[in-house]
Amino acid sequence: MPEPAHPTPDSIGGNTPATADAAQPTRRKLSLRKKILFLVIFFTLLFGIPEAAVRIFLPQYAYLQFSETLTGGRPVGQRGGNEFEHLVYEPRQPREIRFAMLGDSVMWGCGLAEEDSIPAQVQRKLREKRPDIPWRCVNLAGQGVTPASRRDQVLADIDKWPVDAVIYQFHLNDVAWTDDQLTQKAMKVDAGFTGLFRNGGQVLRVKYLRSSALLAFIEQQAKMLYRYANGPFDPATSGLASGADSDVIRARWDQQFAAMADVKAACDHLGRGFRVYVFPQAEFLSADPRDNLEYYDRGKITVDPFQRFDDYCSKYKLPGRHLFREVKSQRDAMLAGQIPYNRLFFTIDTNHPNPRGAEIFADAIVEDILSGRVLPIPPPP
Repeated sequence: MPEPAHPTPDSIGGNTPATADAAQPTRRKLSLRKKILFLVIFFTLLFGIPEAAVRIFLPQYAYLQFSETLTGGRPVGQRGGNEFEHLVYEPRQPREIRFAMLGDSVMWGCGLAEEDSIPAQVQRKLREKRPDIPWRCVNLAGQGVTPASRRDQVLADIDKWPVDAVIYQFHLNDVAWTDDQLTQKAMKVDAGFTGLFRNGGQVLRVKYLRSSALLAFIEQQAKMLYRYANGPFDPATSGLASGADSDVIRARWDQQFAAMADVKAACDHLGRGFRVYVFPQAEFLSADPRDNLEYYDRGKITVDPFQRFDDYCSKYKLPGRHLFREVKSQRDAMLAGQIPYNRLFFTIDTNHPNPRGAEIFADAIVEDILSGRVLPIPPPP
């Protein structure tokens, strides 16, 4: 008589033993459409959350990417506005000499820690060289502005500014676009994902991290993404346009210099000093590929823009100085191996000087101030 079968764990409850052929549950794969939808939602949150946080918790920093709300309803910062503007109205110290530093993102210090910006370096160097004078340099620059776009605001406010002199930074790309075109570009950047992301990144670096190579690199990647999405830059609308010879370009030079001449006349009337500077873009320094990251056709430079700057300064009777010789001599020495190589500009950027480039600019301004080229300086005690 056969023995009864003993129950096994697999037979209890009516389960049947597993077989090798039993199919395992399969994971459902997302369709391509759902993957795309997921990526869209992910990047929308990634770019949108920093911008929303800035506008809710730090609205005073929204000007960094051309806030329409905080720039008098204009998409470009024509109201000057940055977080330093209130400093120009602070009470003066005895014997203080105060400068209003005007310009675009180069003077403002795009990509730089606050202490490395040109106004901060000028102030620090002046105090080191002449500690008997409480020097003050107030950063009144704004990103994306030109002398013409800020002319009315400066003329309306200059008599209220308790300053002794105005120092202007002119940028060669100020003549690459009309003010209307510049406004359209600013609106395009502000409305794009890259503008939102760069806004949040700049606030984090400027307010909290002070200086971050990683965030600067991320911003530049966003900049490249924006360029890719909007097509290649037209060299005719780059800084190289300053070296083109046409009626349109000459009219833009006249427009910007006439605006600065009006400010200079106001300074003369108020008994204040005035001087204008221009810092070269990397494309003008050498034929080295590292200086021409935009692959511009240097053959389009038919007029020396720095000689043209000197000529327009003479035409409009503006005291000015370009820094091409100083910067180019540094680049030539680097390429000859005489001194260590330094880009003088930020990574994949041919416009904004890095801390070393900003120092060259600051040294020139300090030299002119102490030599009395900007305004009379009292002798040391």
